[in-house]
Amino acid sequence: MHYVYKTSFLKQIIVNILFKLMQKNEIITISEKSKKYLSKIYKIPDERIKVVYNGIDLDFFKNFHTILKSDDYQRIFKFISKFKLKIGYIGSFYDWQGIFNFVEVARRVVEERKDRGFIMVGDGPEFLKIKKLIEKYSLEKNILVHSSVSQDKIPLFYNLIDILLLPRPSTLATETAIPLKPIEALACKKIVVGTKVGGLSELKEKITDGIFLFNRLEKIVTFLKEFDAKKYELEKIPEKLNIFSDLYQSKNLIDIYHGLTKKN
Repeated sequence: MHYVYKTSFLKQIIVNILFKLMQKNEIITISEKSKKYLSKIYKIPDERIKVVYNGIDLDFFKNFHTILKSDDYQRIFKFISKFKLKIGYIGSFYDWQGIFNFVEVARRVVEERKDRGFIMVGDGPEFLKIKKLIEKYSLEKNILVHSSVSQDKIPLFYNLIDILLLPRPSTLATETAIPLKPIEALACKKIVVGTKVGGLSELKEKITDGIFLFNRLEKIVTFLKEFDAKKYELEKIPEKLNIFSDLYQSKNLIDIYHGLTKKN
């Protein structure tokens, strides 16, 4: 299973039937939080639910300094390079991703700190709404919105920022799924700041270093206003990040399949 999220009434009926049919089978999900949810709601025994985290190619992001020799996206570079602190978001433009919270945090921060710059990169159904909201608050001098970039250029984005900001609201999806973007950011030695939703909290429990989570937007605003990059700079990639490598999790998945084969 991918992350857990609420569906339409008809789809939920189908999901409930499927889980009843799978009571004696093994289920693979992507987080401990998701496992607890499935066990509680669908009464599936813990031992039948296995966790395989999403993984990334750590080497690709670790070596981003040697990759970024392209002159692409100069518009982003020229905009963000003039700020003392650079804060970004990359991903899909959906409300549950925290994009509206991102703009609200930025608005409050730049009221006092004009030396804070924000960039948002991605696409989605709320893309135009976000652009209009930035215009409404006259934040164009401090927030730049850019369409999505290709996968091979994503390290370029992390190279331009100091902080990845993920002020996600509490939803079933954000409480049960660990997003990949903070893992990528940590691999590039960047700070991650976000809300204390389940997925991000589980990531912090596993990694500990370089992740700062808060239960209210006001606390995020204060943190970003007072942030000292020298004080919080990551000197090295968190060692525990290796459990989120694609190779590590691929081996985990293979071990689960071998275990099932032996059972049968």
